[in-house]
Amino acid sequence: MGNYTRKEKETNRRTRTLSGKRKSRRNAALKVQERKKKCTRPTSSHSHVDKNEQPNSFGKAESIVANGTASPDENPPDRIQTTPDRQILNDSVENTTETVLITGRRLFDVGYLFKQLLASEKHAPFDCDITNMYVVKELRKGLQSSFELKCKMCGITTTLLTENPEEEGILNINLAVTLACVSTGVGYAQLDELAAAINMPNMSDKTYCTRCMSHESTETDAEFDDRYVLYFSRKDIDGWELRKGMNDLCGMDLIPEPRIIIAAMKACRRVNDYALAVRFLEAIKNKCGQKVKEIYPYIINEIQPTLTELGIDTPEQLGIDKPELALQSVYDMS
Repeated sequence: MGNYTRKEKETNRRTRTLSGKRKSRRNAALKVQERKKKCTRPTSSHSHVDKNEQPNSFGKAESIVANGTASPDENPPDRIQTTPDRQILNDSVENTTETVLITGRRLFDVGYLFKQLLASEKHAPFDCDITNMYVVKELRKGLQSSFELKCKMCGITTTLLTENPEEEGILNINLAVTLACVSTGVGYAQLDELAAAINMPNMSDKTYCTRCMSHESTETDAEFDDRYVLYFSRKDIDGWELRKGMNDLCGMDLIPEPRIIIAAMKACRRVNDYALAVRFLEAIKNKCGQKVKEIYPYIINEIQPTLTELGIDTPEQLGIDKPELALQSVYDMS
């Protein structure tokens, strides 16, 4: 071998290094091509792989394998992707069911409810009945409700009511609840809290006030007297409720019957409010107006045994029926 200079040796070494690098790159490229042949498969119009996508990396091939659309060891036949078609089919089907979700509680006349259910007949020509019906809408008027039902088979509609609107001799639920609130000394706010506690839709304040101040009265005089006698006879009545009942009576264009006054006097004794009993007698005398000399003695005569039993004196007995230096009443002047 000849003698080589240092420069020639350096050149030969660089040449061998470059040749080795080119060979390594060529081997790596061949390995990549072999991997592509093993991991890729022909794509079709129904495949998950996009036509425009070039699977030129091993990472993309692995993601395809993970999704279950290709296998690194075998090339299965193309499988038709039906998910998009199924989705389009589901979107094209319209929801023809108009069911309304009814929540909460309602007040029903149980007898009338079963009467409606048992009176329902089968619908021709499919022999469908109320079990094939669903709720379309609910119409509420205060605490009264009417439910419109529609048959799924034949499309027939019917109405289900919470109470009979044509029944005579009984108060409707709105008026009955309003009168109950008035007689027990509660108002709309307490009724609204009660309805919220039992998850029941309440009547509006306008409906309540309309029933409370309605001029059309279906309550007889005897029922009115019984209601206030029952109100004042409650064992758990307190001073505030007692005053409210008396104020309500004083605000009406009437003079309470003696039995109402007797019940009020006993209630005053139960709450140990002697002054309130005397003031109520003064209010009764004042409501007699021009007929005080005729009506007031009659009332005192009727309630005197109760006043004696309870130890309550009349304003005349206490000397407070007229103020000091009182003048003659204008009704007594001739």
